[in-house]
Amino acid sequence: MRIFTYSLLLIILIILLSFSLTNNQMVNIGIWPLEQTITLPAFVWFLGSLAAGLILGVLLSSMGRQKQKAKLRVMQKQTEQQAKDAESIKAEAQALIAETQTIRDAETQTKKALITS
Repeated sequence: MRIFTYSLLLIILIILLSFSLTNNQMVNIGIWPLEQTITLPAFVWFLGSLAAGLILGVLLSSMGRQKQKAKLRVMQKQTEQQAKDAESIKAEAQALIAETQTIRDAETQTKKALITS
């Protein structure tokens, strides 16, 4: 899988490099309310907008992951609490079983005592 990823990245790098070498004409970019324009080669605008989109995507993705991590932490705490509750219920059930067994043993001994007397 790594070989595929690295080869794909190499192909993309070659395409971007060839794009940069062939699109070096100057382009004027201006923002409407401002009268100023910036003149840079076309590939700078392209690669700059590509980098800005990449950074924005990483930031938005990490914010989404933070929400998921917070939900995961809450669910883990709930799971731990439920495990503790299950252990206490199990201990109570074992105590009740032991108590029931003791009562049965006492009843059995009482019946034997009544039969033999």
